[in-house]
Amino acid sequence: MTRVIFALSLLLGCVLCNCEAQSREADDLRMADNAIVKRLALHGTSPYMCTEQPEACISADGIEHGTALISARNTPASLRELARLHRFSLDGGYAETYGQLLCEKSRSIEKYVLALDPDDLRKQCVREVEAAMKSSPLLKQAKVDYVCASVKNIRSNIDETLRMVKNPPQSCEP
Repeated sequence: MTRVIFALSLLLGCVLCNCEAQSREADDLRMADNAIVKRLALHGTSPYMCTEQPEACISADGIEHGTALISARNTPASLRELARLHRFSLDGGYAETYGQLLCEKSRSIEKYVLALDPDDLRKQCVREVEAAMKSSPLLKQAKVDYVCASVKNIRSNIDETLRMVKNPPQSCEP
């Protein structure tokens, strides 16, 4: 009887730990996504934001940290969220970093990229930016089109990612 109770308590503990880990991952993904949205929105308010209001730019870069946090795990939730970052208009070093992360995930992310709907991604991004604009006075002047990729660009980026996944360049090695 004691062994049965011990086994059940051990099993229950494992289930609870797994739930806690999934909850932690969901919190991490939400936080990372929020950091990316707000940082892109901040960049889109004014080219002089950091000189006009230096406190807006003293924190670490939310885009880099957000993408790193999202890509740190190879779980379905993290891979799905990494694929969904196609909704953002990333350029320069951010686009390069994102492309490298997708390249490193290669085949493991393919099914999540295939499941993307460009129209839904655009709508989600617009909702997120509008919510960010309401949440902070610094973001009131954010430009949705600066943060969110157009449906056409999302579709093009998805196609490019799928080509890269099917024929990964040698530079993809992590």
